[in-house]
Amino acid sequence: MDWAYDKAGIESSFGLELRDEVTAGTGFLLPQEQIVPTATETWAGLTAMAKAIAAGQVSDEVVGVEIA
Repeated sequence: MDWAYDKAGIESSFGLELRDEVTAGTGFLLPQEQIVPTATETWAGLTAMAKAIAAGQVSDEVVGVEIA
């Protein structure tokens, strides 16, 4: 994301972090039974974000970061 802002001049970018398996100490290596639920919740979040952007409902207060 830093490259997108600093070098490419892209004003808006984001990075996704999927759920991790902290308690098992495996980091982002999910058990098979968590793959589909992780994809489902990630897709729901991306869909909500896209709808908010399309409706013009995103501001620095909504996303909680400064928009440069």
